[in-house]
Amino acid sequence: MTPGQKLRNNILWIVALLVSFCAYLVANHFVTVPLVRPLILELLVVLTVVIAVHLLEKLFLWNTIRAFLAESVRRAVRNATELVKAADQCGLSALYPNRESAANDVKKAINGAQKRIWLLGIAFSKVITLDKILANLGEIPAAERPELRVLLLDALRSPALFRTFLESPLPLAKRILEEDRTRPLLRDPICTTALYDDCQHASNLIDLNDSFRDCVKFYAHNPNCWMVITDDVCFYEPYTFGRPASFSGDSLCLGMYMPVSKFTKRARPKAFEILEDHFLKLWLTSEVQQIGFGARLADTQRLMKEILDERQSWFDRVYEALERSAKGERDQRQSLRSPCESFPSVFASLEWAENDVTHTNGAAIVDFSRAGLGVQLSNRHDLPSEGIVVWLVPRASAVGISDYTLHLVNYFQGRPLKVNRLSRDTAFVGLRLCPSESIPIAIAG
Repeated sequence: MTPGQKLRNNILWIVALLVSFCAYLVANHFVTVPLVRPLILELLVVLTVVIAVHLLEKLFLWNTIRAFLAESVRRAVRNATELVKAADQCGLSALYPNRESAANDVKKAINGAQKRIWLLGIAFSKVITLDKILANLGEIPAAERPELRVLLLDALRSPALFRTFLESPLPLAKRILEEDRTRPLLRDPICTTALYDDCQHASNLIDLNDSFRDCVKFYAHNPNCWMVITDDVCFYEPYTFGRPASFSGDSLCLGMYMPVSKFTKRARPKAFEILEDHFLKLWLTSEVQQIGFGARLADTQRLMKEILDERQSWFDRVYEALERSAKGERDQRQSLRSPCESFPSVFASLEWAENDVTHTNGAAIVDFSRAGLGVQLSNRHDLPSEGIVVWLVPRASAVGISDYTLHLVNYFQGRPLKVNRLSRDTAFVGLRLCPSESIPIAIAG
């Protein structure tokens, strides 16, 4: 109903009210028939009241609705104004739901760049691709090209291997962990992963475009964002280890799911300046260029062996955690165990009494938590029985003990520990603080 129709409708109801009221006055003055008079007057009173109530109801509801709509508009305008004000203060000029939504604007910015094109990411293998960027720049005379700087991930580093585990099927991650690299391999399992393949493809592209060799570096840091800076505009997408719950597809690749922010360089907002400095710090502290990365790829097996020799225990626990998660299982342990850095050095002893005999055995701390620890005993022929209470004491001859190990020994020293796991083949003993012992919330170190 249009406003004009509403007005005409209201006027008709007002006229009906006046007619009903006037009819009541006329009937009250001129109708004198005893039997008819009360009936007519009562009918006209009811009619007048009904029309009046209807008019009041319409007026009240209209005012209520109008007030509600006005308040809703005011609230929406206020929220939008605050959002626009905050975005302006940050230098945020656009926000895109994901990288694909931003792709057209990013490509326009790259193709229209006059001064510089700075790229930071894993390998630029999806949506905004390195091959197309290099192909387009290759058509521009070298003297007229904008400055190009590209930072790509070194796939043969611990942070990259951790990301590879998150992006790979569990059977492949297990193969990477368990492969015997002491013998020559035809092809290391890491070479079959998507991340390694993308990084190798990027390296091959640079080899085919010799003029861009000095423009590319491979960083060893943890990848934390995807970023494109062209002249005075920056497109920024944070990296996460997550993907949407509604995700479906064969690719396990992370990234491309978070919103992309577009920042412009201004005098007051500092967001662009911070992201620009982030890129520069990463560029300055990254030393591996194309020739070095090519050499690393050629030496993949040895580098993978070095990484896993140093971080094997941690990657084993990463795999176990991912396997439990894939099965829908939860880790029920309240006190998670950490490996001891001093193992297999023996800096402590276990003491216990059994069958009226006092026993002492050298103990190397294997792992620990705030509720207990695992030790490997020196003498396999003198082991405590399960359920026996033992005590951990530092050895008097423990010269050169690190502060790390000393902290662990001091934490458990003088506190009763119960043997709850025993392997006689390996002389490994699992110990847990007795239930009566007060256990602190956390252990430092």
